[in-house]
Amino acid sequence: MSSFFKYGIKFPVFFLLLLTIILSSCTEFFTTSLAPWAARNPNDFIPPVNSDNVDTLIRDFENDPDASLVILDRISDALENAPEEEIPYLQAAALEAAVNSVGLVSAVLTSIPDIELITDVDAAIEIVNRAINSMSNLEAAGSLLVNILPEPNTQAFEDFVNAAEPVDLAFAAVVILAGEAKNADDLEEYLSNYINKSDSEKTDAEKTADALAISVVNSVLEDFLIGLGLIDDRP
Repeated sequence: MSSFFKYGIKFPVFFLLLLTIILSSCTEFFTTSLAPWAARNPNDFIPPVNSDNVDTLIRDFENDPDASLVILDRISDALENAPEEEIPYLQAAALEAAVNSVGLVSAVLTSIPDIELITDVDAAIEIVNRAINSMSNLEAAGSLLVNILPEPNTQAFEDFVNAAEPVDLAFAAVVILAGEAKNADDLEEYLSNYINKSDSEKTDAEKTADALAISVVNSVLEDFLIGLGLIDDRP
């Protein structure tokens, strides 16, 4: 079994863990105000993206989901002609743009009051269900991100992971899986049954999410996950 699920982590619980990480490590999201021009059509004022301006654009529009989605699309365009050495950097930047484009922070704020009430996976699923349904641009962002990222288990994917921050990898895994879950006929059934899916049954998006998540587990976040009892540290 691939990804964090080989350690016994169920997607709803992993998702809620990441909501907590957002609050503890990304407090700048809650203090940034939207600029007056943010109400305009972002296609009209978001310039072409390159390695020089991508970080500034992501930071300036981090609280504007629609503008962030346009930035994500611009990153996709930029990759077509980007120098080889800049590709992993742009792909890593795409993780932040994707998270911003779905309004993940707003979903966190909506769900946080209920997190302490969780007593089992069913309760977690209900909270994740509400969080997913409150995210904007979810399907579009997930689809763009999967197309932007390199194929898992390749040198290109390893180079991309090395250029990315572990928390961004974790958030992106949630964005992709949340998009797949939202597309399912029965979201609750999808979340409950994901752990039992074999690799051969998974979509390309799900395989990418798995690859992102296992990259997190093998990173500096591993001790944090072990400490919470969500993965097993036994050899």
